[in-house]
Amino acid sequence: MEVPADECGVVRNFLDCHGPIVGLPTLRSRYAHMPRVVLGEVLESFRNAWRSAHQRVICELEWTRPGAIWAMDFTHPPRLVDGVYPAILNVVDLGSRHQLL
Repeated sequence: MEVPADECGVVRNFLDCHGPIVGLPTLRSRYAHMPRVVLGEVLESFRNAWRSAHQRVICELEWTRPGAIWAMDFTHPPRLVDGVYPAILNVVDLGSRHQLL
């Protein structure tokens, strides 16, 4: 069963409006007359084009010298720690990844 190009265009227009998060089950319920394999191909093609158009540069920091950088954070657990303390302080050495406190 061959699907006309204009019907695939309708699906692409729907994806343009709703974005790449739309899944195949949504497309199948909306376009029940179209074969699943065709909808899957249109969705995959759309997602590939979307990823190419929306590339992001991801930067990652890495500390290799132990003791150079520490990270600190605290949290409030649901119950008191040791029945006394309302918060937990975490101190981590980012170079060695060891918990210091």
